[in-house]
Amino acid sequence: DITERKQQELELEFQFEFQRTLAQISSDLLEVNSANIDRKINNALKKIGEFFEIDRSYIVQLSEEKDTLSNTHNWCKKGVGFEAEKLQNIPVSKFSWSLEILVQNQYINIPDVEKMSEKAEAEKTVLQSLQIKSLVINPMFIKNKLFGFFVFDSVKNKNVFSEEEIRLLEIFTDVIISGFSKHIDNKKIRDLTFKDNLTGLYNRRYMEDSLRMLDTKRNLPFSIILSDINGLKLTNDAYGHEMGDKLLKAVAK
Repeated sequence: DITERKQQELELEFQFEFQRTLAQISSDLLEVNSANIDRKINNALKKIGEFFEIDRSYIVQLSEEKDTLSNTHNWCKKGVGFEAEKLQNIPVSKFSWSLEILVQNQYINIPDVEKMSEKAEAEKTVLQSLQIKSLVINPMFIKNKLFGFFVFDSVKNKNVFSEEEIRLLEIFTDVIISGFSKHIDNKKIRDLTFKDNLTGLYNRRYMEDSLRMLDTKRNLPFSIILSDINGLKLTNDAYGHEMGDKLLKAVAK
């Protein structure tokens, strides 16, 4: 009887494939920027979905105002559709049950959508509209604030995720979060470097960099419009610099 030995071989093969997939995703997300982040995140979702042999993997993010939810990245198994427009600008009130769990940094495992509790009736309606039969939702926190959540679902068959599978899913989620965090930090650094702190407008350094890129025969000739604010010093002297700042912000807007 070689059943036990075969089982050990399968487990070793699974662990090897997990480590290989994790290494590929981690390596790919080391260098993220505004130009490649969407492609890299979607590629990571594809690798994770194929590893677990699930139907769909996708990310839903909270808006900056924290009042709506929208799908931003997704992958679907061949032959499985995904109506992303159904997950755009959804009021958080429709996910009140799930958000109450997710904000506590706890995952949600739903083996059968049809058997969801009455408290989750709003979520159940949304999930049924997407033909979801089973799913796991992992929260995504950045700087101790809920950024969104990572969803893995099944639409063809019901799927019961084991505790070990969920543990591995959480590891993949952490890698995705790391990629988003790097992108957000890089964007903040870029904004601090190239944008005026008061008005949010691009500054002189950005202009000088842009001029170097524009200075090619294909772009010539080009024009520059200059403008200034009459009476800014008078405003500062008469009403104080706080009022002068308000004037600058209003003109910038």
